[in-house]
Amino acid sequence: MTPNRGMGANTAFADALDLANVISVGHTKSSLGEYEEKMFKRGFQAIRDSLQSTRTTHMLGLQAQIRDYV
Repeated sequence: MTPNRGMGANTAFADALDLANVISVGHTKSSLGEYEEKMFKRGFQAIRDSLQSTRTTHMLGLQAQIRDYV
């Protein structure tokens, strides 16, 4: 994950909290599966958002001029 959005640690904390909640109520295979699904969805969204910020930051030429005009 690129550092442009600063979401790496925030995502890790959210994942840790969700996992702690699963463990505290007595986890099952299905609850761990639900946790993993939520974790991957959140993580991949953070990666996509971070990549988009990187691409926007490093635009060149006409794209950069349009970005800076707006």
